[in-house]
Amino acid sequence: MTAAVWADEADRFDHPALRGDVTADAVIIGAGYSGLVAALEARSAGLSVTVLEAGQPGAGASGVNAGHFAPMIVPGTSPEKVRTMLGEARARRWLGMIAGSGRWLTDCIERHAIACDLTRGYLCLARSDRGVDRMRASFTAWTDHGGSFEMRDRAGIADHIRSPRYAGGAWLPEGGTLDPLALVRGLARVARAGGVSIFGNSRVLSATRDGEHWIVSTARGEVRARRMLVATGAAHLPFASLRGTSYRMAAAVVATEPLADRGAAMFPLRGGIVDLDDKAVFSPTIDARGRLVGSVLCGAGMPGLPHSAKPLSRRLGRTFPDIEQPAFTHLSWGEMTISPTGLPRILRFGDDAWAISGCNGFGLTHGIAAAREAAKLLTGQSPDTLALPIFPPKPLKGHRFVAFTLRSMVAPALNRFG
Repeated sequence: MTAAVWADEADRFDHPALRGDVTADAVIIGAGYSGLVAALEARSAGLSVTVLEAGQPGAGASGVNAGHFAPMIVPGTSPEKVRTMLGEARARRWLGMIAGSGRWLTDCIERHAIACDLTRGYLCLARSDRGVDRMRASFTAWTDHGGSFEMRDRAGIADHIRSPRYAGGAWLPEGGTLDPLALVRGLARVARAGGVSIFGNSRVLSATRDGEHWIVSTARGEVRARRMLVATGAAHLPFASLRGTSYRMAAAVVATEPLADRGAAMFPLRGGIVDLDDKAVFSPTIDARGRLVGSVLCGAGMPGLPHSAKPLSRRLGRTFPDIEQPAFTHLSWGEMTISPTGLPRILRFGDDAWAISGCNGFGLTHGIAAAREAAKLLTGQSPDTLALPIFPPKPLKGHRFVAFTLRSMVAPALNRFG
């Protein structure tokens, strides 16, 4: 059996299952990044908050994330397009949140002393001078919203990556890498210490409206709350009206055993990198244990080793032709939700009931930012104050066909040709 990438049983804390009846101002379903950040924000506003998780915190996509965060990387969605979609007022708020999302995350980690192997700084790479120019123009558009970057020439990236393939890149000082499962568990500990009630192994079976309250039931208990937020991503959705409201795409994270040189021959400084000329995912890094870690899109069938790692291995071979490729021995995978616009969506599916959807594989930036906005709804703020609009839970046209196409055709093509 292949071992999971981020699992560390020594750092695990099992949150007990819900038993009996609980009353709270807000109930949040899902204990990943989005759910826990929303819980922290709502609790800091003075609300009593209960979080229900089907497994344990981080059991879903958040715990199998690649652990990269890079503000301003939003493929296919430029600040200009965001202004067109959201209007000037909302767009300015949202773009400011995304440009500052790395800073917000690292401040949160340091303020709460969360041990998650945080490494600051992120290098975006281009293979040609033309690609470097495109990158410069793309990131410059974010500077009006607080974005920060530094352009690097071929010599300037040499200490970060020992490969002749790249002409230059951009350094994002507010990006970085971390252990995503450790982050989730750390957020859960902070939330519990702050008074948030977290119940694990408490899959939601139903939710009914009783006057001005929601009655959310599990196998052995129920929560009575005025407001409700669903933050389960592509995982268990207990409400039929939420199904089909986003597309799904599967991705895996793979890792080697610790390398003898801790990856110095490839990445002397260990920081995260991403090849922005690759339309698939090529963002290998060396983690705190000295392992080579990377992510890949998943095609049809169950992800597994060694076949799931082949697209990554091919790219590593082209990037480091003189280095023997190590074997990948660990794999974790999950599903991400994808929205048609590239922006996260907040859905209102009942009175005082909302859901977060469509983080598009950017849970550490877009997902957390959307959660911070959704938390405002739990505190009673008007939807007009949010950076994101509120949508009804309308199923996307052809969502099953699109999901099939993404996994059976698009992912294999991107993995093969990039």
